[in-house]
Amino acid sequence: MPCCRRSRSPPIWRPCGARGRLEEAATEIEAALAARPGGVVAFYARIIAGRVASARGRYDEALRFYREALALHGRAQSALLGASHAALMLANAPDTLAPLASLGVTARDADPWLDYGRGAGRDADALLAQLWARSSKL
Repeated sequence: MPCCRRSRSPPIWRPCGARGRLEEAATEIEAALAARPGGVVAFYARIIAGRVASARGRYDEALRFYREALALHGRAQSALLGASHAALMLANAPDTLAPLASLGVTARDADPWLDYGRGAGRDADALLAQLWARSSKL
């Protein structure tokens, strides 16, 4: 049984690291990244990849994923904190402190991770538009 829950396009990935199935989680997130998701899903995939890499002790990999997430959403606290933690585990003081300097009061829309739990509705507008377009042809 896969440890990650996949929804229909675009996918949502939930790692099973909490259940100790890190290799399976790594395989799932690698597949998600290989699919080259766009938009907010690309951000989610990189945050999760960073978490999985950190749990596996691969902090250099984790730092790379968090930096990629920051390239998509530069003020996202989840990516800033993840990058800081990965750098700390690599004993890199400057890279540990740099993301922390960017933390502050962040607007809710600056960090998509805060809405991850509601991710299933993220493409509802597009799906409804497709539904209405199809129904008008009937």
